[in-house]
Amino acid sequence: MEKLLAIITIIQRAGGKSLLIRLFSRLIVLLGLVITTAIMVGAILIGGLINGHIALLNQEVPPTLALIYISCGALFITGMLIAVIVWQLKGLHRLPKKSPLMDTLDSFTEGLMTD
Repeated sequence: MEKLLAIITIIQRAGGKSLLIRLFSRLIVLLGLVITTAIMVGAILIGGLINGHIALLNQEVPPTLALIYISCGALFITGMLIAVIVWQLKGLHRLPKKSPLMDTLDSFTEGLMTD
């Protein structure tokens, strides 16, 4: 909680309340989009895997073998999603620094991550 208050204090000193309000509104919209997208992608993946399992069963593949195929596919998809998430998280450190405020926040978040 203290770290969140420190971030808010730094932002208020640098740009005032308007910057803080814009930052929080953008974060809330972004968070809502991420959650909605995650739910939709999850539903599509689950539906696709179920349809794949039914298609394998209709092709007279033994149920155990169909389950193994679908499980391998689900593990592959999960692994790829995790790899993309890790790649994107590593890319956050390569964002261009546009102002002294970004330098200060970057130093603060690096200190926050090391705790």
